[in-house]
Amino acid sequence: MTLLVERAHQIVEDLSRARSRRAFLAALEHFERVIAMAPDYPRGCLNEQDVQTLGALADTVIGHIEERLDHHTDRMPVQRTLAAGIYQIRQDVETVYSAVRESAVPALK
Repeated sequence: MTLLVERAHQIVEDLSRARSRRAFLAALEHFERVIAMAPDYPRGCLNEQDVQTLGALADTVIGHIEERLDHHTDRMPVQRTLAAGIYQIRQDVETVYSAVRESAVPALK
């Protein structure tokens, strides 16, 4: 497991333990940054197992977001930010999948 995947796992734990809106949003923003930078890792650093783990962690984060949205505890602007976060996380995970698939294909010389 790469450092990036380990860090993402720690952030998900922080997010699940967050008791305040501020802590939840900070952990969510941190998770989004980590996932967004994954495709920038050097070719071959992330493998298929890493990507599957990141996808599972992303699903967990999305579940926490959806649960928070279902409780309607946040104001509408925050709810919109949370909903946008779901789409961004999904897009970032798909980008990571694509980057890993591309790195698995041998480069043509």
